[in-house]
Amino acid sequence: MRHEVNIHPAYVEWEEAKKEGDKFTGIFGKYHHTFWSRKGKISMIRMKNCMKKGDDFWEIYCLKGKLFEDTERFDKREDAMKRITELLEVEEIDWTLMRSALKTVSGVFAISFAIVVSIKIMRISDSFLIRIMCGTLLWVVLLAFLDWRDWVKK
Repeated sequence: MRHEVNIHPAYVEWEEAKKEGDKFTGIFGKYHHTFWSRKGKISMIRMKNCMKKGDDFWEIYCLKGKLFEDTERFDKREDAMKRITELLEVEEIDWTLMRSALKTVSGVFAISFAIVVSIKIMRISDSFLIRIMCGTLLWVVLLAFLDWRDWVKK
């Protein structure tokens, strides 16, 4: 998950208005946080609680991807960060399953190749000795396959 922090554009405008004597207070905090991963993009800002007495709260909004509907609000920054992490967390690849699949594909390919080559040589060759050797190779490949199946299961 990536994270970028910028100063909120509305905050800059309010700061300039203060210098000119405007007494309006902004409702956003100074910083605008953006989080993203392959799953989507989420915006997080601190909202000042100007409607009633109380603490500020944190608001998240989905910018990209359909991670959640509308906005979600949290009393604490930590709670908002936890929710963002849950939403943008990319699942880890199960490498043990991947290794097993790779072993299976490579093993099946090697066995298929050995069988095809042996049968082609047996058909082409007139020599009895070469046919015996190819037949033996087929048996060795079969025994290796049976042993290989046990190796893949481990």
